[in-house]
Amino acid sequence: DDEIFGVLSIDDEKMRENLDVSSIENTKNDRTVITTLETLVEALRTERDHLEARLVITQQADESYLKLREKAEMKASEIHFLEEKEKRTEETVEKMEEEVRAARLADEQQILTLQGSLAELQADM
Repeated sequence: DDEIFGVLSIDDEKMRENLDVSSIENTKNDRTVITTLETLVEALRTERDHLEARLVITQQADESYLKLREKAEMKASEIHFLEEKEKRTEETVEKMEEEVRAARLADEQQILTLQGSLAELQADM
């Protein structure tokens, strides 16, 4: 019986030693895991900071784009207004030119009529 107890006690000691070694190895592994996790957390924070900075830049770009688009729409509206004004001006100029041609034609006919009347008066004299 003593041998059995002695063997058991030796086995118990070996198991304790193995547990101690295993515990030390687990602790080392835990530290490695913790260090790795801390590194990953820091990398994620850095990535988050980069993404937040990119978001700010993107928002500023969006605001700039919207302002430029608004200006472009205003310019397009202004151009359309000026084109319409130019069209009305051209129509007015065409009407005036037509009126001038009609007035010249009327003047030329009146001159011919007056010349004919003058010729008749001179013939009567």
